[in-house]
Formats: sequence, structure tokens, C-alpha cells
Amino acid sequence: MRRTPGTVPAAFAACAPLLVEEHDALRCSVDTKNVRPFWLRAAAYYFGTAAAVYLVVALGVYVVLRVVGYPLSPLTVAWPPRWHELHQARSDYFMAKARRALDAHRVSEAILSLDIAYRNNPRNADAGFQLAQLTSPGQPEFASSIFAGLMRDFPDRRRETSEAWFRLLLIQGRFAQIAGLASARLVEDAQQRPAWLHALFNATRFGGDDQPLRDVVAMHAAELDPSMLR
Repeated sequence: MRRTPGTVPAAFAACAPLLVEEHDALRCSVDTKNVRPFWLRAAAYYFGTAAAVYLVVALGVYVVLRVVGYPLSPLTVAWPPRWHELHQARSDYFMAKARRALDAHRVSEAILSLDIAYRNNPRNADAGFQLAQLTSPGQPEFASSIFAGLMRDFPDRRRETSEAWFRLLLIQGRFAQIAGLASARLVEDAQQRPAWLHALFNATRFGGDDQPLRDVVAMHAAELDPSMLR
């Protein structure tokens, strides 16, 4: 086997150790019958090279993300089973960016950052709640959809969420939606039951449909104080 003068056949040396250099050519150092493949050595060589390249790239990505401000560890970038944490880090980054924008009274920038934070981590209840509140005046339908998701996904925060959602629906005059919300909350929240029953009364009165009130009385009469229904 002839080779170009001055070159070093590193790949051959690593994967085919039976080859030896003689003058300006490569020849096999054993007889033909004794030639055997070195697949394990070749696989280790190429795997090692690929792993080294991968680690260099992962380290580069990590450095770039850290310079940008993403709160993450090198293992999050390098270890595929932890790649889902990149969404968490992205959410935290844009959440912090939204806070800075709000402090500087840049509401539009805060809304955009909160939207990215919430999309990357739907479990970020704070991001969703702030996004719904900020978009309520200009995008009430969008805000309502977020409030509905928060009510479904975060039962421990339903009181805070329902009260904010109620204020939005009241401003819009959406009495049918208020009736549905009040019907659910007066059953779930015993402490605030009188307030929600009052909201249900008014929603059915101004909305012109008392069926939600009739449904609540029929289904939950035993749970309600009779004095509330007078």
C-alpha cells in the first residue's frame, strides 16, 4: 500500500495495528492466514473521537447559555436525559427578564417574556398568573384561557386565581362564564361560599338565565346553608 510522502497514517495505526511502515509503503506484518480484523479497536477509536467532539460542542453550548444568563449546569447540557431541564432554565431566565421589565415599566416586554416563560414551563404558575393579569385589558380571551388552565392545573391556588378571573369576567360583563365559575367555587370553597353565591345570584339576574342557580340548588342543596337561598 503506497502512501503520500510526509503523511502519518494515524487512522491505520489505531485501527489496523498489523500494518507497518516500510520505506514509503505500508505492509502487513503477518502472513495472510494470520490477518484478523480489529473491529473493537476501530469502534473504540471512532467512538472516542465522537465522544470528544460531542463534549467539546456541549461545553461550548453551556458556555454560551451561561453567558446569556441561563441558570443551568454543564450536566444539563451534556446528559440527554436531563435535556428537559433546558426548558426549565429557559423559563427561569425569561421570568427574571420579565421582572426586570416590569421594574422598568416596560409592560410589552414583560408580557413577551412571561409568555415565553410560561410556554417553556407550564408548571410555572407565577408566570401564567402574571401573564393573565397583564393581558387581561387588551387580550381578555387569551387571559381567560390562561386562568382556566391555572384553575385546572393548580388546585392549591384556585382561590387567588378564581378571584382574579372573576374580576376580569365582571369587567367584560360575561355573566354566563361568571355563573359557571361561581357555581364551581361555592361548592369547593366553603369559606368564601356566601360571596360566590352572591356572585351567582347577580350573574343569573343580569345574564337572564337562572338555570345555573337551579342546577346548583338541585345538586348541592345539602351542602348549602338554607339561609343563603332565601
